[in-house]
Amino acid sequence: MAKRRYSPALKELLDEKVEQFNNPDFIGDDPISIPHRFSRLQDREITGFWAAMLAWGQRKTIIKSADTLVNLMDNAPYDFILHHTEKDRARFSHFKHRTFQYTDTLYFWNSCNITIANTRVWKMPSCNACRLMQPIQKQHSGVFTIYSLASHTPPNAPVNT
Repeated sequence: MAKRRYSPALKELLDEKVEQFNNPDFIGDDPISIPHRFSRLQDREITGFWAAMLAWGQRKTIIKSADTLVNLMDNAPYDFILHHTEKDRARFSHFKHRTFQYTDTLYFWNSCNITIANTRVWKMPSCNACRLMQPIQKQHSGVFTIYSLASHTPPNAPVNT
């Protein structure tokens, strides 16, 4: 099989993007800043996943929505997911981010709850993306498996009509 050759222009462009994005100065105005606020592995993973779920649109809007979620979780995402009650979920009833509505939030919470309850395993990944982030993030936030959102119906979920 012939070895693929890449254009020097493509390599130069990609190297420029690595310099731009794989840089601590980039973090402040990016949704990745949300998990970087936490030192606890589980909090970082949960907030990173939430920020990724909301990552469409303007970065300022994504950060604002992720901040809102973190505040609604009392700035302790892992503890909130493990110990929240139905009453606690009600505070999210007015949360929305673009097309992401309250019902979506309930499905997402339920999936996170099921995942964490069933695994409680937080381990170091071996993926290339994580290796690329090492200069920025000395400790990776871990990985947890996300079950299909559609396969679990949260209790008392409102029905869209």
